[in-house]
Amino acid sequence: MAVVLTATVDTAQADALFKQIDRNRAVLGKGMRESIQWGGSLLARSLAARTTVSEKRREVVDLPIQRLTRSGEADRRYARFGVKKWIAGAQVVKPLNRGGIGLPQYTTISEAKKDRRTIIGRRGLAKKSWAIMANRMATGGTDAIMGVKDASSVNWSGGYVNPSVRMTNRLRYMEKALEGGYSAVQSAVNAAANKMEHEIGRKAAEAYGAS
Repeated sequence: MAVVLTATVDTAQADALFKQIDRNRAVLGKGMRESIQWGGSLLARSLAARTTVSEKRREVVDLPIQRLTRSGEADRRYARFGVKKWIAGAQVVKPLNRGGIGLPQYTTISEAKKDRRTIIGRRGLAKKSWAIMANRMATGGTDAIMGVKDASSVNWSGGYVNPSVRMTNRLRYMEKALEGGYSAVQSAVNAAANKMEHEIGRKAAEAYGAS
């Protein structure tokens, strides 16, 4: 029975992983769904290993002069510094104003960097999304992670007779989080195949040794 796994790489490049999924059935006598489940879990964990974790704080940068006074000088009522943020998959710079009415603007970048709005509250979300997906392989389902609704999902179809699975990560900035961008996906597929090959060999040796 052929194995079909939907991924973000050409299926021809994933033949090594498909081969190990079939080999798990032939050598260890596992079922189709269980074999796909194992391969998918190894793939998700490989992707987690290739996903970076951001710095604890967002980058603070100088802003261009936003407005001049009548004398031609910079109007310091406006923010001198901005903070880089990701919004809907795009990086933007937001003015970093000191909180509170009537308070002066930050005068130095080191002072601005201490603003609580520079703290990344969802640091590690991208890596965690893959790890949770790996644990979700057995049952399938959708997960909200660190307050992000529908961050990732695992959807099974075909029952146990002809099972197939779709693994979906909906974080828009995932390409930026993966080391090397989407090329990391192929590297993860290869690593998952190698790990599965090694583990099948080890488990087979243990079984034969016990007999």
